Amino acid sequence: MPILFRVYYWIFLAYFSILPLANTTGLRNIFLFTLVCLFFYFIFSRTLLLGKDLELHEIPASLIFWCCFLVFFPLWAEQSDLAWKNLGGQWGQSIFAWCVGIGAAKILGPRGPSLWGLAIASTLPIFIHLSLTLLAWSGALGVNIPDTISIDEIWSCLIQAFDFSSREDLVPHNFPWGFRGYDPMHGNLGYAACQAIVLFVVCSVVAWQKGQQFRFWIAAIGITLCFLSVLIASSRGAVFFGVIMLTGAFFSILLRNIRKRTKNRKSCSGRCVFKAFFGVLILLAFFATFAAKIVNNDVRWRGVVDKISVGFDIENPIDFLCNGLSVVDQEKIIYKYKDKLPSYSEELISSLNSDGGRVVLTRAGFSLIAENLRGIDGSRSTYERLIEKKCGHPPVMHFAHTHQAWMDIVLALGLVGAILLGWVFISFMLKGWHGIMGHSFDAWAFALFLMSLFWILRGFMDSVYREHYLQMQAAVISYLYFKQSKSSNS
Repeated sequence: MPILFRVYYWIFLAYFSILPLANTTGLRNIFLFTLVCLFFYFIFSRTLLLGKDLELHEIPASLIFWCCFLVFFPLWAEQSDLAWKNLGGQWGQSIFAWCVGIGAAKILGPRGPSLWGLAIASTLPIFIHLSLTLLAWSGALGVNIPDTISIDEIWSCLIQAFDFSSREDLVPHNFPWGFRGYDPMHGNLGYAACQAIVLFVVCSVVAWQKGQQFRFWIAAIGITLCFLSVLIASSRGAVFFGVIMLTGAFFSILLRNIRKRTKNRKSCSGRCVFKAFFGVLILLAFFATFAAKIVNNDVRWRGVVDKISVGFDIENPIDFLCNGLSVVDQEKIIYKYKDKLPSYSEELISSLNSDGGRVVLTRAGFSLIAENLRGIDGSRSTYERLIEKKCGHPPVMHFAHTHQAWMDIVLALGLVGAILLGWVFISFMLKGWHGIMGHSFDAWAFALFLMSLFWILRGFMDSVYREHYLQMQAAVISYLYFKQSKSSNS
C-alpha cells in the first residue's frame, strides 16, 4: 500500500479512537484537517487505491440535503452572525467528518479498517480508564482519590509512586467505584463504550457464524470490559443503552432467522424455538444482573420513578427554571409523599437538579420550541440564551442544555433542521436493516443498523448532536454505509 494511503489509514484510526476523549481538541483538529486535505487530494487527482471514483449519486440524498441545509441555514437564522460562527465550528467540522468517513471507505477500498479494527480503536478510552482504575486501586495515584483526576495530577502521582528512593510500598485501597479517570464527563466514556459494544457485538456474530471460537471470545471479553468500565464510572445511561443495543442485536438476528426460515417455507423446529427462548432467558438474566448491581451500588437509581414523577408535579416549568422551586410546589411534593420519611421528600426535591429536572426541562422545551420553530443560531448554547431571555435574568436552575438532543436541534436549527437530521439517521438505519434481511448476512449492514439506531435513541436522553459527538457519528456511520454499499454490490 503506497505511503499516502497508509497515512490515511492510520490517521483515520487514530482520529476515530480519540474522538470521545476529553482534552484532545487540538490533536483531533489536526487529524481532521489532514484527513480532509488527503480526501480532496485523492478525489480530485483520481488516485484511489482500490475503490472506484466517488460519484455524487452514491451519497444518500438525505445527507446531501442535510449538509446543504447547514451551509445555507445562516442566511435565514434569527441570529445569523452566531450561525455563521457555528457553521465554521461544530457544524462545519461535522460535514468534514462525513467526508473523512466516506474517504476512508472509498479511497482505501477493501484495505480499509475492518470491523475488528474499528472495535479495537473504539476501546482506547476504555483501556485508559481501566488502566487508571487499576492504578488508583493499587494506591499509585495516592489516597482519597476524587471521581476525576487531571493528567498533571496523574503524572505527578506516578512519578512519586515509582520513585523507589523515596516511596513506601504501594498499599491497595478499596475499589474506586465511581472513578472516571481523567475525563470530567462520564458521557464521553459511555458513548465510546456503547460504540465499541455495537462493533464487538457484530464481530461476535460473524465469528460465531464462521465457527471462530477464539475471535468470538475475544469479542465477548471486549463487550465485558466495556460494561465493566461504565459500571465503575457509574454511567447509568451507558449501561442502560449498552443493554438496549445487546437486546436490539439479539432480536434483529432472531427476526432475520425467522424470516429466512419463512422464505424457505420451513417451519421453525422445536429446537429452534427452544434456542430462541433460552437466548431470551439468558438476555433477561443478564439484564437483571446488571440492573441489580447498578441499583445496589448507585443511589441515583433508588426511587428513580418517583424522581421522574416529581418533574411532572411542577406546575409551571419555565417559572421553576427561572425562579427555583415555589412554596406551593414544595408543599405539594411533601404532601404527596407524607406517608414516607421527611428525608425521602427532601431527596426527591433535590432530584430536581438531576432526574426530575430533566423532566422539567423537557416540558419547558416544548414551550420554547412552540415559540421558535425557525431556529435561532445553530449554537450549542441556544437553550441557555432562550431561557435567560425568557426569565429576564440568569435562571436560578441553571442547565447548559435540555438534555434532549432532538429538542436542542429544533431550538438551534429549527424544525426543518431536526427533520432533516432525523431523515439522515433513519435512512442509514433502514439501509442497514435491508442489508440484514438480505439473502446473505452482511456484517457491515448489521453494524450500520445498530450504530444508527443507537445515535437516534441516545438523542432522546441527552444532548449528543453537538461538538465532537457529531464527528463520532459522522465518521463511523458514513464509513459503515459505504463499506456496506461496496459489500452489497460485490
